[in-house]
Amino acid sequence: IGLTYGPLGECEDMRYVDPERTAAAIERWRDICVGIKVRQGGFQVGNNHVEPLRRAVEAGDYTNTPVMVHIAVGVPLPDVLAEMRAGDIVTHCYQGTGDGILSDQGDVLPVARKARTRGVLFDVGHGGGSFRFDIARAALARDFAADVISTDLHANNVDGPVYSLPETASKLLNLGVSLEEVVRQCTSAPAAAIGRPELGSLAVGSVADLAAFDIRKGGSFEFRDVAGEVLVGKKR
Repeated sequence: IGLTYGPLGECEDMRYVDPERTAAAIERWRDICVGIKVRQGGFQVGNNHVEPLRRAVEAGDYTNTPVMVHIAVGVPLPDVLAEMRAGDIVTHCYQGTGDGILSDQGDVLPVARKARTRGVLFDVGHGGGSFRFDIARAALARDFAADVISTDLHANNVDGPVYSLPETASKLLNLGVSLEEVVRQCTSAPAAAIGRPELGSLAVGSVADLAAFDIRKGGSFEFRDVAGEVLVGKKR
């Protein structure tokens, strides 16, 4: 659990990618472990292509948990999607480093649509290098909205461009996603994705973990993506 850092990606040395030990850790801490994350960019996997993902899926099969896959330049998305199961999650779906959901012509790859049809989920995962307005606009214009809105928030992006989940939700709101969909994608959709339907809902018997927000309208609000593009929106 966690990442190795330094001059090598965490999945370049396959000794660090152990399905059985991963499964054992999940079984030991079932109350807090809801899935498996694998980073499948070229920097992280080196010459190992999709073998880290295969091993993550093996651990997921052992434990009946979903696998979340970080996509980035260096490993073709069709090869990644071919290894994913229904319920597995592509994160950073609006990243623009390469090997993403769009073709060179700006269309959503047919393989991405086919993956969605068979149950693969797509997550925003806004991090310090993984959310671009131009990619999101193109996907939304082609009826390919994310299933889940989330952040990849950490010390190096909490002061921008990510800031927070509400800030990320505001970006999607100003890109044209309806308020109802933004709320769903931030609450019940991620809860369902991790197998915790008692969360993210106001249904009788659900966990009462509530937050109240005001939608500020009619203003002029600036939002930035990872490429430095500024979106001026009218609501937050």
